[in-house]
Amino acid sequence: MVRRATGTEATPGGRDRSRGVPARPLGEREAFFYRLHEELLGGLAVLCVSTRIAGPLDIQLVKHACRCLWERHPSLRARIVPAEGTLSFLFDVPFRDIPIHSFFELGRTNLHTVVEREVDTLFDTSQHLWRALLITDKADFERHYLLLSLHHSISDGTSAVRLAKELLLCCARILAGEVPRMDPLPLRASLEEFLASGECGNKKIPRQAAGTPPVDNRGGTLPFHEFQPPGRRHTRFRVHTLEAAETAILEEKCRRAGTTVHAALAAIALSVMHRHFGDDVRFCVDTPVNIRGSSGAGIGDEELWCMETPVSIRYEDVGGRDVWRMARDCSDRLAFAASAAKNLSAGVYGDPAGKIEELLAARHFPLSCLLREGGRVEPGQKGPFVIENMGLASGRRAAEHVMVISAATVGEILSLTFAHTSPLLKESWADRFVSEFLRNLERMVK
Repeated sequence: MVRRATGTEATPGGRDRSRGVPARPLGEREAFFYRLHEELLGGLAVLCVSTRIAGPLDIQLVKHACRCLWERHPSLRARIVPAEGTLSFLFDVPFRDIPIHSFFELGRTNLHTVVEREVDTLFDTSQHLWRALLITDKADFERHYLLLSLHHSISDGTSAVRLAKELLLCCARILAGEVPRMDPLPLRASLEEFLASGECGNKKIPRQAAGTPPVDNRGGTLPFHEFQPPGRRHTRFRVHTLEAAETAILEEKCRRAGTTVHAALAAIALSVMHRHFGDDVRFCVDTPVNIRGSSGAGIGDEELWCMETPVSIRYEDVGGRDVWRMARDCSDRLAFAASAAKNLSAGVYGDPAGKIEELLAARHFPLSCLLREGGRVEPGQKGPFVIENMGLASGRRAAEHVMVISAATVGEILSLTFAHTSPLLKESWADRFVSEFLRNLERMVK
C-alpha cells in the first residue's frame, strides 16, 4: 500500500520531508538491490543502457524528453530515506536534481570505458536514483551515444531498455513539433504486495494505457572523477552482434527444438563454464525470470518495476551433454520458476541479508555468470533517429571473477554484451570464456 508521509523530517539530502509527499517502504527485492549498492560497491545494482544513435539529438532535447519521463514515471521521482525504522521510497525529487549531462567525444577514451565508469559510479540514493549522459561525436554531430543509468531498486533490465526506447520516442515527438502526451502512471506497490494481491494470475485485467512517446570503439574524456573501487578491479566489455540472418536461424532452431533463445544462451554459458572449470568447482548461471511474461497482469509494459527473479541453474541440474537438450532443460526450469513466483507473496528472493552474506563469502568464487535479457527494440528507421546499437550493462559485485551476459534484440539483430570484472592481470579466463561461447553460438546458427 502507498503511504503518505506525515509531519516534517530532515533527510540526508538536506531537504525537508513535507507533509503529504507520497512514500512507501522498500519491498524485499528493492531492499536487496539497495544493500547490494551500498555494501558491495554497486554489486549488480547499477543498470546502464548504452544506445548508439544517428540523428539530430542535443542536450536540451534530451533534457526536455527526460522531464516528460520524470513526470510520467513515479519511480523517477524517488529517493531512499530511513523512515519508521525501515527504508522507504520518498517520491519528491525535483527534476533539477537529476544529473543530465553531455560532452563531445575527444577520441582519447574508449566508449566502453565510459560505460565502465557509469556502472561503477554509485548513486547518492538520498538524492536521486537515475541519471543520463549524452555523448556527441565532434566529427559528426549526427552521431551520438546516450547512456541511461538506473538504480536496480527501481528498474529491472527489461524496463531499463524500454525506458531508453521511450526516451528516444519522446525526443522524436518533440522534434516533430508535438507536445508529448505522457499518461502519468500510478504509484505502484512493491512487487511482493503485487504478488500477494493475486492480480498476477488475472488475465482479464487490462494493461496500463501507454503514453504516446512511450559498438563503436570511439570515445571521449569524461568531465568527472573516475571511480576506482578497492582491490583495483576493472570491468571490461565486449560486444558481439548476430546479424539478421543468423538471428533468424537461431530463433527458428530454438522454436523447432521447443526452447527459447534465452535458454539457449544459458546452456552455452553452462557448457563453457563446465569445460573450463570442471566438476570440482561450484558454479551456476543466474538467469532472471521476468514475471511480466507469466502474469498477464495490467501493470503496464512501460512502467519501471524491479521484477527479475534470479534462478540458479547448475550444470548437474540439466540433463545430457548436448547443448539443445540443456537448453530445453533450462527452458523447463525457467518456466517452473516463473510459475512458482506467481504463487509466492514473499521470499522469492530468499533472505536478502543471507544473500548478501553469500555474495561476500563468494569473493574468491572462480566464476559467477549472470544472463540478462533486455527484450526486443524496434530499430526506429522511420523516425528522425536510427537506433544502431543498444547494450545493457550492470555494475560489478564482490566475487573475484564475474561475467554478465546481456542480450538485447534491436530490430532483427541480436546484440550480446559481455561485461566481466576481475583483479588486474587476471583476465585470461575471460578471453577463453568469450571465445568459446561465440564458437558454440556460431555452431548453433549454422
